Amino acid sequence: MKMKSILLLAAMCCAWVLSGCDKDEKGPEKQSSCGEVCAVNPAISSDYHANIHAGLVGSYNLTYNEIVEGGPFSNGDLVVFTITSDGQLVVTFDGKCVTVDKALVTYQTDAEVRYLDECVFDVVFAVSDNINGEFNEVNILSLQSQFLGQFEGN
Repeated sequence: MKMKSILLLAAMCCAWVLSGCDKDEKGPEKQSSCGEVCAVNPAISSDYHANIHAGLVGSYNLTYNEIVEGGPFSNGDLVVFTITSDGQLVVTFDGKCVTVDKALVTYQTDAEVRYLDECVFDVVFAVSDNINGEFNEVNILSLQSQFLGQFEGN
């Protein structure tokens, strides 16, 4: 009888732990469930790794304003951006999803942090404002640093 109670308790604990990994319950404070993770090149010096201001953590539904044609997004596209507390950026659009694992800065005083996505959308996502923690926009640049457009709130 005691063994059955222990097994039942163990099974309930396992079920509880596994239910905590449910995709629908993940918030911006937890890591993404995207299958595609785009890791920052380890050869990039940690001097360029950014710390994300806690005020930016959250999910944002944004609309694209295209400036130059040629990127993966078109004028008016709606995209969901999620910034996690561990500094990842999750981008979900048109059935595609990517998690970029680290933000980078050119200078530590930059208001923008850059997420290099060479895995799914092949662009740089530049999120601001990382200095004061008030979300402003996500600029989109080509991998060659050409400004393509920006995502802004609705």
